[in-house]
Amino acid sequence: IPTVHQGVYDQIGITDFSDIKWEYYTNGSTQFVYDKQGLAAAWIAVYPYTMIEWQRGSLFVTVIEKQNTDQSNVHVFKYTDDSDQWDLNNTVWETAWKQDREQAELINEVNFENLEIQKLHYRNYLKINGTT
Repeated sequence: IPTVHQGVYDQIGITDFSDIKWEYYTNGSTQFVYDKQGLAAAWIAVYPYTMIEWQRGSLFVTVIEKQNTDQSNVHVFKYTDDSDQWDLNNTVWETAWKQDREQAELINEVNFENLEIQKLHYRNYLKINGTT
């Protein structure tokens, strides 16, 4: 988060990333960020094509539908239970999504040996399962 989304989550009060909790599974991972009030945000990756992000008051579900080797459709479902926080959460999500897309476009230039452990975990899943 602090590397790819620098300053983005500050807007919703997530400023300390020293206590990020990661859990890895055969087909996914979870990431939890805490603040003074407890759990502040969570990301659940279900490999290969689903990401669920929870922030207080909002839930974002992103599902990629693979069409062929060169094209995918992305479906995003957004839910809120707190209209006061919704606009801000949605702005944060949209900014992070834009940054993720920009990073993905550069992925061919990345040295896979230098990827963060969670990205290596995902790449290894794709390699083992023959998914691209």
